[in-house]
Parts: sequence; C-alpha cells; structure tokens
Amino acid sequence: MKYIIFLITVFFLSSGLTSGQSTKARFGILLKNGDQHTRIKSNDRAKVNDKFKIVIQALNDSYNYVLYSDGTETLLLNSKKQSKLKTNDRLILPGKSDYYEFDDQNSKAFLYVINSKKPVKEIDNLFASGNSVSSTKWKAVEDKIIKSIKSDLNDNSDQPISIAGNVRSLEDDKLDKLLQTFSDKKMIFKKYQIEIKK
Repeated sequence: MKYIIFLITVFFLSSGLTSGQSTKARFGILLKNGDQHTRIKSNDRAKVNDKFKIVIQALNDSYNYVLYSDGTETLLLNSKKQSKLKTNDRLILPGKSDYYEFDDQNSKAFLYVINSKKPVKEIDNLFASGNSVSSTKWKAVEDKIIKSIKSDLNDNSDQPISIAGNVRSLEDDKLDKLLQTFSDKKMIFKKYQIEIKK
C-alpha cells in the first residue's frame, strides 16, 4: 500500500512539474556588417540597405512567430508550417544564406519574435488569409496579447538566461554566440524598434 501511495505521489509531483514548465528559446536579430554580425537590440539604429536575418532555436516544443511592421503594414515572416518547432529545431529567416534589407520607405521598423507553448490563436486568426495585414489590425492584437501575458517589454529585460545541458550550435559559431536565451511561463514576447537612417 505504501508503494502505491508513493507512486501516486510521484505521479502528481511529476505532472505538476510538467505543467509548470516554462517555454525557452534562443534567438537573435542579426545585422550583417561586411563579414561580421552584430545583435540588434531595441532602439538600435540601422542604415538603408543594411542586411539582417532572424535566428530562432527552440529549447522545447513550441510555436514561433516572427513579424515585421513599418507602421503601416505588418508582415508575418514565417509560414504556418515553420511556426511549430521541436526541441533544438532552428528557424533561420529568410534563409541560411539569405538576408532581409531595410528600405528607405520608413524611418522606423518594428520586429517581433514570439515563442509560445501553445499556438497563439489571435495571430493565427489575424493572418489566416495571408501574411500581410494593416498595422492597425496588428496593433489591436498586439495590445490584447500584451495585456494577457503582462510581459515586461523593456529592452533592459533582454538578458541571457543560463540553461543547463548542451545545445546544438549553429554551423557558424560566431552567429551562435550572438543568440540569447529567454524564458517565460507561457509566452516570450519581444518587440524591437529600429530607427532607419538614410
């Protein structure tokens, strides 16, 4: 009888630990400067035609969304198929050897990286018919998400978190060192504002 009670206790403790696990991911928005890369932080500056890419490495099974907004139009940069990542899967946008470029149409750009334990229905519904919506529509969804998670979006909170165990590295060790590890109970929501200089 004691053995059965012990097993039941262990089961409930394990269930509690599992349900309480945080979502964790490593990511970075990387700006290309010649052969070098630097990690973009919120309120950084970039020049027109500067090249950048987004790298995400999931540290647990998760759903990931990457968005770009110029204040008028908001784009979902990854497809629905690309959003679901298994532990240690990596997503590199727009591709391993490709880059996005900042254009001269706007003086500011906004990039969002969102990592969640579950699909974010508000985002899925918003982009159900395509990968582009007005920034007004996105702002309404953004405000709703922020209110629900009550996340601190200040760039000061963007600090690396130590994770035990080995994590598969990117082929380019220099890029890998630029990635930061983030963790949150349900959702990681990071917003980066970039000033674009002509």
